[in-house]
Amino acid sequence: MSLQIPKAKNAETLVKAEALFQLVAECGQRGITLAELHKHSGLPRSTVYRVLSAWQYLEWLETSTNNGRSECWRVSDKLLKFAHQHRRNALSQTTQSHYFPMTEDEHMEFDFQKKQRSDVAVKAVNLFHLVATKDLAGKTLDELQYLSGYSRSTTYRLLCTWERLGWLKSIAVDGRTEKWFISSKLLELAHQHRRETLAQVKKIETDYQQMTGEVLI
Repeated sequence: MSLQIPKAKNAETLVKAEALFQLVAECGQRGITLAELHKHSGLPRSTVYRVLSAWQYLEWLETSTNNGRSECWRVSDKLLKFAHQHRRNALSQTTQSHYFPMTEDEHMEFDFQKKQRSDVAVKAVNLFHLVATKDLAGKTLDELQYLSGYSRSTTYRLLCTWERLGWLKSIAVDGRTEKWFISSKLLELAHQHRRETLAQVKKIETDYQQMTGEVLI
């Protein structure tokens, strides 16, 4: 497990925060302790805790206690639910089945009262969710600037940082207009959670069969 923080003066805070988020996400549902994150990241313990607390405030991370271990940090159920919804929408677009748009109310679950804060992480996550709301059709820079209320330069800088980190992508849709879309990292969260859950189910089925001689249905 390693922490690689790209150099970026204008969005260094977001880049460091995302790198720590990735360390947590790599550990899946078993989670990772503050001490482990401090060790693997090489960052000061106070910095690690401050960044984790910011992600918790933004409801991308949460804490839990597993098997008597110290408090562990893991990806929040709310973000996983959001990721799975995006996965269903991506599949429905491929199969032309029913589409499950994210409503404005669901978007507000994430940014309730958070616009009152002006730090980079809050702005960045709010912008990310604005890209993800409603459909998979993408949004232009003008639309995102209007919806977020941020300056054009701030909006564009944060979008470019998300793109560099692999969470968003920009596509020229008509040779002139650039639109922003959710990239693969959100889908990766859903796929990882699905694999872990299936492995847990398989273990339960195996343990039950070994114990009872019966197949668990």
